Amino acid sequence: MNLYDYYLSGTGGVKIGNLLQASRIKAADEWRPNIGMFYPKPADLAAMPDGSWLLRIEFRLKKPYASKAEGEFRPSEAEHELQNPIVRDHLTGLPMVRPTTWKGHLAFAARLADGARLDRLFGSALGYDVGQAGRLHFFPTFFPDKPTREVITPLSRETRTPARGPIDFEVLASGSSGCFHLLYVPRPAATGWATIADDLEDAARFVASMLIDYGFSAKKTSGWGVAQDDLESGTLTVKGSMWPSAAAEQTERDFVEPIGTFSKFMDEFGVPDARLKKTSGEWLSNSEFKSAGAEIGSLTEYKKFRAWHDSNGAEWILRKSGKEDSGAAALREYSFERIGALVTLAESLAGTLRKGPDA
Repeated sequence: MNLYDYYLSGTGGVKIGNLLQASRIKAADEWRPNIGMFYPKPADLAAMPDGSWLLRIEFRLKKPYASKAEGEFRPSEAEHELQNPIVRDHLTGLPMVRPTTWKGHLAFAARLADGARLDRLFGSALGYDVGQAGRLHFFPTFFPDKPTREVITPLSRETRTPARGPIDFEVLASGSSGCFHLLYVPRPAATGWATIADDLEDAARFVASMLIDYGFSAKKTSGWGVAQDDLESGTLTVKGSMWPSAAAEQTERDFVEPIGTFSKFMDEFGVPDARLKKTSGEWLSNSEFKSAGAEIGSLTEYKKFRAWHDSNGAEWILRKSGKEDSGAAALREYSFERIGALVTLAESLAGTLRKGPDA
C-alpha cells in the first residue's frame, strides 16, 4: 500500500490522485488474469451441510455501471478533476462491486417480501436478545474491463434546461462483463427441505429482479447498472440427498470411476496435483502443460484426466474423504442461459423438494 502526506509531498492533491490512479492501473494489469482465485468454487460445497447451494452468474452490462469511490485524492486530466471515480479494490486495483453493496441492492429488490423470510435470508440486526446472520453469503465482483467516462448534465425540472455544469462519471460501459456469486448455507438448521425450497425460490426471484429490473449501480433510478438477460454462463451447484437428479430437462451424468493412470495426477483424496493448476484455480492449458507437466504424465493422459475430473472430481473427493458413508450426496450442477430462466429452474427444483424423498 502506498501512503502519502499531502502537506509534505509538495505535489498537490491532484497530482497525488494521478499517482494513486497510475498505481491502481498497474496493479489491475497484473491481477486481471488471476481474479478467479478470489471466487468460490463448486467443490467448496463439499464442506457445507446438505441443502447448500452456490449460484454463479457471468453477466454483461446492458447499461453503464457507476459507483462512488471514497478516496480523498482524485485523478485529473488537463487539470480537470474526475468528480466521480469508480470504486476499485485496494489490492488488485480493479473496479469492483463490494459484497456489502451486492447485499444492499439485493435487499432493496426483496424489500416487499415477507419480513420473516427476509430475516432468514439476510439476517436480522442484533437487539437486546435477538439477532442472527442470514443464510445468504456474498462475494465481490471484479470487472476485468477498463472503465470509461460518461458526462451528464442535470436539467431543471421546470424549464428542462441545464441546471448546472456537466458532471463526469468513471463508469464501466455497456457490454462489460462481471461474475456474481451467491452462497446459501441453511444454518441455523432449517425446519425442513420445504424451507430450503422457499429460500431458493425467493433468492432466485430477488436476484433476477436486481439484475434485470432494478439494477445494482449508483444512479440506478436512471436505469444504470442493469444486466443483459442473456448470459455468458449461469450455473447452480447444489449439495444434498434431496436435490432431484433431473430438473429443467437436465439429467445428472452417472458417476465414472477414475482409471488407473489418473492416480498420478491427484493425491489420495482426489485433489489434483497443484502443478496442474494456475494460481487462479484454472487448469493449465495444453501448451502450458507440455512445458511444465511432462514429469507427471503425457499430454493425452492429462487431457483425459482433466475432462474426467471436471465431471466427476467433486463426487470422487467426497467418496475419498469418507463422507459418502454419512449419507452425503454428490454435488449436482444445473445450468441456465438467461437470468429469467433461473427463476424457472428454481421453481422446478423447489417443487420437487417439497414433494419429499419419494418424489
